[in-house]
Amino acid sequence: MLNFLEAIEDAGPAPAASVADRVTAADVIEFIETMLFIPEGPHVGKKFKLHEWQKDLIRPIYNNPHGTRRAIISMGRKNAKTTLCACLLLAHLCGPPARNKPKSQLYSAAQSRDQAAIVFSLAVKMVRLNPDLARFRPKRRRHMD
Repeated sequence: MLNFLEAIEDAGPAPAASVADRVTAADVIEFIETMLFIPEGPHVGKKFKLHEWQKDLIRPIYNNPHGTRRAIISMGRKNAKTTLCACLLLAHLCGPPARNKPKSQLYSAAQSRDQAAIVFSLAVKMVRLNPDLARFRPKRRRHMD
């Protein structure tokens, strides 16, 4: 199985953040493992416990001293990419990365509308499974074709 993460360089450096404002991979991993619950399957309702290889994908994104504006996570089929994307999306919506950017906009892109809807659906299920996140109710916003 080939796993790799590529931070896109052409977007330029991310805006500088003070040391106190910087979010680390440990912050994001802790948010996922303490606040989010598995939304589907035989382990539904249980807290996430990320595999080490998933943490290895997250670390270079958030521990980059220059900041990361955009990242691509690529791996083979059936490795929970969509679920991991939903976790990262929620981290930016209501987790540590959101604390200093309360009105930021989040974009999630997919190859098809159906795939994008799956990411949204998983995120909504995760929010509904945690009463502490109930105040963050994502609203579906359709883009005109």
